[in-house]
Order: sequence, then C-alpha cells, then structure tokens
Amino acid sequence: MAHNIKHIKCPHCHNIIDFDNNQSNQNKLDVIQQKFYDSLVGFVDEFGRKTIREFYEFWSEPNKSKTKIRWQLEKTWDTKRRIQRWKRNNFSNEKNRSTNRNSFESDTTQRTIEQVQNGFE
Repeated sequence: MAHNIKHIKCPHCHNIIDFDNNQSNQNKLDVIQQKFYDSLVGFVDEFGRKTIREFYEFWSEPNKSKTKIRWQLEKTWDTKRRIQRWKRNNFSNEKNRSTNRNSFESDTTQRTIEQVQNGFE
C-alpha cells in the first residue's frame, strides 16, 4: 500500500503534523492529540503538572466526527495565555468554583433575609 503523506502546519502551535491519508480518523486524532500534548510539556515547570494535565484533558476533547480536538475549533489561540487564564480562573478546580458560587448565593440570601427582617433599611 502506497503512503500518501500530507504535511500540515498547525495555525495555532505552528507544529508540522504529518498525515497519512490512509490512516483512520482515530489514528489522525491520536497524532493531533500527541502533538498538542507535546506542545504543553514546556509549560509544566511554570504552571505545574496537575494544571497542565487538566488543561490538556479539557482542550484535547474530540469533536463528534473525531477529526479535530477542542482547541482546533477556537478562532484564536495562544497557548500560554489560555493556560494563564485557566489557572487564574481556577478552571481546574471545579469544586472550588462550585463552593465559591454557593458561598456567594448563601451570602446574598442571608443579606436578603436581613433586609426583609429590618424593613429594607
């Protein structure tokens, strides 16, 4: 079987991705995911292994047709800025986000009860 290799430069990370047109979508997806994973390795020292792993797990999710992963569907992409925002917004700690939201709702509810009891002073 002859191999028809296609070289594509990723517009986001600028890595060259080699595709064998005879490969299945799953194999192509595996290559894309590995290239994305490799592009994140350099950020581990700065942001930590756990943060980068959770970032990778979220952004490497495949689309329904399994031809692209989530980050490739973004209109613009700067990996370092995305990781900085991920860490700043604490996306990797879903439990904290939920707790903070519930804490806010609890505080708001308590203030409302106090206002009703005090006649909206």
